Amino acid sequence: MIGASAIPPIHPLHLTPVQGGASLSLLHRCNTPAPNWLDTQVSLYECAADVLGRTVTFREILFTAFAISHRWYFKVYHPKEKWISGTFNDLDTIIDLRTREMEKKEKTTLKLTLQGFTPAALLKTRKQGEVEVISYTGLMQFDWDEEALEGYDLREVMAAVFSLPFVAFCSLSCSGTGFYALAAIAEPEKLADYAEHCFAIFQQYGIPLDTTKGSKANDLRYLSYDCEMLIRENPEPLKINRFLRRKQPANTPTSSSPISTVHHSNHIVQKGLSKIREASKGTRWQTVQQAAYTIGGLQDPTLLAEIQNTIRSSSHFSGEEDKYCRCAADCFEAGKNKPINKTA
Repeated sequence: MIGASAIPPIHPLHLTPVQGGASLSLLHRCNTPAPNWLDTQVSLYECAADVLGRTVTFREILFTAFAISHRWYFKVYHPKEKWISGTFNDLDTIIDLRTREMEKKEKTTLKLTLQGFTPAALLKTRKQGEVEVISYTGLMQFDWDEEALEGYDLREVMAAVFSLPFVAFCSLSCSGTGFYALAAIAEPEKLADYAEHCFAIFQQYGIPLDTTKGSKANDLRYLSYDCEMLIRENPEPLKINRFLRRKQPANTPTSSSPISTVHHSNHIVQKGLSKIREASKGTRWQTVQQAAYTIGGLQDPTLLAEIQNTIRSSSHFSGEEDKYCRCAADCFEAGKNKPINKTA
């Protein structure tokens, strides 16, 4: 394992890219310290399907809410459409996620029962297309998954991130294989710009962030627990004077070979789910149609649940999950009528 010491020191004022080059004067501390963010109000949701939530403080979310039983519910579409509901204690669910061997589909479904919160804002509703911000918290979330941390010691990377003076909190994710951080920013109304800038910076450092979380006020964060959480009560808000954007990879030519020649069905599934997770407003419908139709061709009925769980766990479908899940079911069934030939 490569320890965090292998990562270049993350200096709060001058960050140097991993590949070398001139120092970048990109991140600057704000002169005015943030108030104790733990007492700031934020929205807490019973589960991923809840779009209204209730008002609590960060203190409640981080120290008590995960240990209190709550109601959860979500809709399934196979073998028939129906709502499933129950009552869970998130701490029990988190322990289950971290200790029991389970298929990815089961893990994704279990996460849908966890409570969630929107770190960036207190919202009237997080329903997609109707998001209404009551107030910004002055915080943004960073999220690192297991893949991004491969080859590093998770706790050492967490400590390196926490050394930044604007980072208020670090904790393991609910699955325990990644971690997240909450950072104070000086201009909460520019959340998307700050997120994109940080995506670019950490990409340069070789520990890329999950770019599907952090740029929107309604991005949901599942509750978690970490007995070794790192907390800074009065972080110094991050002030960015010149925003960066990530470098987009050059366009690569697509293969002219028909899909029937593809040998790796798992690659087809992962590519389709990735496109759904990254779909933007205006492309969501077409993306779900194409992905569901293609995956349907693999002739595995259990994959529909994977698609629908991905839709339900992606914030950009919030409030419209049912519509897109029905679309996925229809296209998945149509795709089954055109099987993908997995042999040459």
